[in-house]
Amino acid sequence: MDRVCFILLFGLSTLLGTVAHAASGVHDAGNVAVRLADTEDPSVSKVYIVQLSAPAAAEHYTTATKRALRSTGAPMGMHFDRENAAVKAYVSQLEQEQQRVLAMAGPGLEPIYSYRFSLNGFAARMTPAQAQKLEHLPEVLNVWEDEIRPLATRYSPTFLGLFDADNGLRSVEGLDGEGVVIGVIDSGITPEHPALRDTREADRPRACRSS
Repeated sequence: MDRVCFILLFGLSTLLGTVAHAASGVHDAGNVAVRLADTEDPSVSKVYIVQLSAPAAAEHYTTATKRALRSTGAPMGMHFDRENAAVKAYVSQLEQEQQRVLAMAGPGLEPIYSYRFSLNGFAARMTPAQAQKLEHLPEVLNVWEDEIRPLATRYSPTFLGLFDADNGLRSVEGLDGEGVVIGVIDSGITPEHPALRDTREADRPRACRSS
């Protein structure tokens, strides 16, 4: 009987521990002290990134240019110029809209950065209550908390054998990563390039060939 009670108590404690862990939602913030969800001081301000609904300057310029080229029948082709008068006017409009949304969050908000060209939005330090208030505005598309994300995996160097004692970078070359600059060149694909042009007709299945 005592053994049965022990098993029941152990199972119950394990279940309660699992439920408590799932409900607490431990928030891993990398090197920052771990905190439990829903236990933070609502008066403590944090950095949030706010994206507005209106398109950024680059997207707005691209859409307007495509529409104009289609109406005139001119060949497609465009170059985004930040110094263009129309772009400057639209950027000024975005800045005014961002300032108006910032004012809606209430006093004490600290603006940090304004995004205008590839993203329409801003980064600001505010309380969670202020961020939630902005999130429900029709002018706001997204609100993200700026947080530290730890690495999901560190296995790649080992998998590639970079630290292998016999053939790794440290053994033969004596490299330790200091002063090494890694550059990735992504030239993209140009469909019109001769290297991508068909040089002969593709082979057709025997059943599709004419007799």
